[in-house]
Amino acid sequence: MKNKSLTEMRQAYPDVNSAFWYAVRAHRGQFRKDMKTPYIQHPVEVAEIVCTMTSVPSVVEAALLHDTVEDTQVRINDIARLFGAYVADLVSDETENKRRHQDAAETWRLRKEESIRKIAGAGAEAKMISLGDKLSNLRAIKRALSEVGDEVWTWFHNPNVSDQAWYYRSMRDQYIGLKSTDAWKEYSQLIEEIYGARAANVQIYKVVEEELPEEEEEELLEEPEESAIDETPLDISSLEDEEV
Repeated sequence: MKNKSLTEMRQAYPDVNSAFWYAVRAHRGQFRKDMKTPYIQHPVEVAEIVCTMTSVPSVVEAALLHDTVEDTQVRINDIARLFGAYVADLVSDETENKRRHQDAAETWRLRKEESIRKIAGAGAEAKMISLGDKLSNLRAIKRALSEVGDEVWTWFHNPNVSDQAWYYRSMRDQYIGLKSTDAWKEYSQLIEEIYGARAANVQIYKVVEEELPEEEEEELLEEPEESAIDETPLDISSLEDEEV
């Protein structure tokens, strides 16, 4: 049976539509690394990719919300209260501890290793969202390479192409259970198109069973004094014509 599109999911499930507009509100004013693409296009694309793999509403909701905790003032408790514990768990699986009190370039390797280990131990639905996230990123990199060439690498905290290749290839290994999906096949193809000649001999990260630091979970679970997002009813009519 064919999976529903994101548009169909929003029409069929009110919570999916609510997650869509919550993400629109949370990411308003943010842009992608090219500084011209509205950020909301990324979670929407991730959700569209996830919809090719599943029609479970909670997973699509989490795909739409996957960057709200990491990149906005939303806290994981907000997600749990508004969309339920399972959606919050999926969003947490996608949320990186940015260590904002430290230099992003200096913590890049540590943060990526933590992300790889986290997704290695996650369930299939969390891996679908992660795959959608990384596939969306690779699509954006490919577009940027065609527009600005190798300048694109300067947009990242770590501009080292070999390191970028290491990360995306290492993540691919964690998605091996999704190998039959079109999303995995496109992801794998884009890795080789983008990094094949640039970083041919990079070794992947081997996940070792170990305890993850508790710092990340504790930081995410801190209870805010009040909700970080205005929860007054959203006037959808004022937003429906926006291009996302």
